[in-house]
Amino acid sequence: GAVLFVDANMAQEIEDFCLTYPNLGCRYWRSLKADEYSVMEIYTTLSSKAKAMEVIREYYDIPYENTIALGDGTNDIEMLDYANYSASKKNAPDRVRNSAKYEAGSNNENGAIEFVKKVLNNKL
Repeated sequence: GAVLFVDANMAQEIEDFCLTYPNLGCRYWRSLKADEYSVMEIYTTLSSKAKAMEVIREYYDIPYENTIALGDGTNDIEMLDYANYSASKKNAPDRVRNSAKYEAGSNNENGAIEFVKKVLNNKL
């Protein structure tokens, strides 16, 4: 994959172009300086975080019921959809939050570890 910094006004046009190729995916998000540029990720659709989770789960014979995923970006959506327990960060975009089953606190709130503790202690 590749990460690009592109003119904010060109991001949708570049995404549309990338999506004309069958095995190429593209997503973008506004930077903190949204009026200046967007961050764009171009990647192959033949692999994903969800596919990686599945390979690892099968290799180590981990039951699906024990899968946990946390994410905050659109590149995490497929993984969040895949995992039995999934949480997005509070500040995640709506598309990401809608894919997760739960919401975790921010990094400043130790959201990831607190979510994992809740899962392990059956407190969800």
